[in-house]
Amino acid sequence: MSHIQLAAMVLFVSFGLSAHADKDTCKLPKNVREIMMCDTADMEKLVRSSINMKEKSDNIFYDNAATVLAEKALSHPRLTERDAAIKELKNKFDQEYYVDVVKRAAEKLLVKVNSPNIAEQATAMVALTNLVIEVRVLKNDELKATLQKIADADLQISEGVNKYAKQPLLGADLISPSKQAKAALATL
Repeated sequence: MSHIQLAAMVLFVSFGLSAHADKDTCKLPKNVREIMMCDTADMEKLVRSSINMKEKSDNIFYDNAATVLAEKALSHPRLTERDAAIKELKNKFDQEYYVDVVKRAAEKLLVKVNSPNIAEQATAMVALTNLVIEVRVLKNDELKATLQKIADADLQISEGVNKYAKQPLLGADLISPSKQAKAALATL
């Protein structure tokens, strides 16, 4: 075997292993940095695998859907991947229940944003900001109280959270979800 063939084989194997490692991360992403590695198809699979369609209790099912919305779908900073995950989630139940799922997701995120873990805080801030965008798109009067809760929380982006989230967000500073919620309330 020549040196060129050996080098090509090493390159091929190492590329294959690193690509495989990235896909494994998308199975159970824990924070905004890991979820950034997931593409549209990964996000759809993530939602499908995270929802328990066999759950008999509606309350538990919708709570699970809210968790998936908060921790998976809304946590992705990129619009295309986020929208694919939200669409996949919406296909799992009647649309009339989506407003309830959004409310539950907001409650979960408002708790997580106060976590002592910087990664959880940053992920929750990204997800809350995206939740505000989702509420603006929905234009549903039932969600005004949810926006008001986010606005009243007066969430501030700490330096540590901003620094943690800056890398996956292509260098952009995070915007306070509370500021976004106040702006959304002014337009609804």
